[in-house]
Amino acid sequence: FIVGTFDPTKKMTVVITPGWELTGTPGTVPLWTTDMQLAILKKVPNANVVIWGWDGADQGLAPATAATGDAGIALGNYLQSLTKLAPGEAFHLIGHSLGSHVDAYAAGLLDGLGTPVAQVTILDRPYGRIEPYQSVEAGIFADNLSKVGWVDNYYGTDPLATGSPLTGPYYNQAVPGDHSDVHDWYTQTVTSGSAEGFYWSIEGGGLIQRPDRKSTRL
Repeated sequence: FIVGTFDPTKKMTVVITPGWELTGTPGTVPLWTTDMQLAILKKVPNANVVIWGWDGADQGLAPATAATGDAGIALGNYLQSLTKLAPGEAFHLIGHSLGSHVDAYAAGLLDGLGTPVAQVTILDRPYGRIEPYQSVEAGIFADNLSKVGWVDNYYGTDPLATGSPLTGPYYNQAVPGDHSDVHDWYTQTVTSGSAEGFYWSIEGGGLIQRPDRKSTRL
């Protein structure tokens, strides 16, 4: 389900995709997603900003992980339908934890349909530190994000964080804090206007100042 509205006269759409929410209530989204949504809408009123509440996010970790493929296909089909209302719409997908898998599958579907995705932002991917899951997860991104305009990957430095750098055409940056601190940090880059994170997005104003997509900032 979608939280937010789509205005076809706006040429940019940001999608915020939460991760696994075992304690979540079905039909609702985590508070941090609405905080980020409101912050971006205030910063960039000429952009659509929606939250993707995906089926399976409130299940156990294993079934939630298994559900990301179908959830990504559903998101991709939804975004493809928007292009019929607004041809040339620019998409920026922001996914936290398992939400980054959902976004990757959505981007892969859109690529197959000939619809480009301008940017995918990964916030503390869930299996970045545990093999063999780390390699499987990296494969999901490699298989689906190769044609995305820019991919930025942020991961926490705390032992309770789960992300890590990705090898390939990605911008990697370490963020102080744990798993949830990473999405809070990204929201803060929206409100503070600091020259990192959201600033480098298609809607953030610092597009031409982006770092090289194969670089890492520790």
